[in-house]
Amino acid sequence: MELPEIKIRKILVPTDGSEYSIKAAKFASDLAQLKKARIVALHVSAIYLQPEFQSGVPYVDFPILTKEEEKFAQMCTQSVAKLAIDSGLEVEERIIGTGTSVVHTICEFARREGCDLIVVGAKGRSGIKKLLMGSVSMGVVTNAPCPVLVVR
Repeated sequence: MELPEIKIRKILVPTDGSEYSIKAAKFASDLAQLKKARIVALHVSAIYLQPEFQSGVPYVDFPILTKEEEKFAQMCTQSVAKLAIDSGLEVEERIIGTGTSVVHTICEFARREGCDLIVVGAKGRSGIKKLLMGSVSMGVVTNAPCPVLVVR
């Protein structure tokens, strides 16, 4: 039985600037060259907002990144973009601030943007926080709308 060729045109590379996300970006760039795909470098900043009370009704403002968060996010996406550009690939950089789950935001972005593959690092920068909140890469594997490749 002959299997159909898997079409990969858009590869999402979520990045937190960690060593593993750079390894994932290198792997994604190599794969994108083979498949003639383009790379989308995505950084999601978790902005944990305190609900405010006004007339007894809780609300949360739209998440806005601080200048420091924006600068860090740009550094993360630019490191992925540089790898892709150096490989002669098309690349798009995206930064999202979210007051909800980073995993949900990555998966929703992949669904909305029609990504064919997500390439993510096995570990991130989260350290002890990861133990408390769960692994982003595992959450993406579990909830993604497309195949996920985890790079060690």
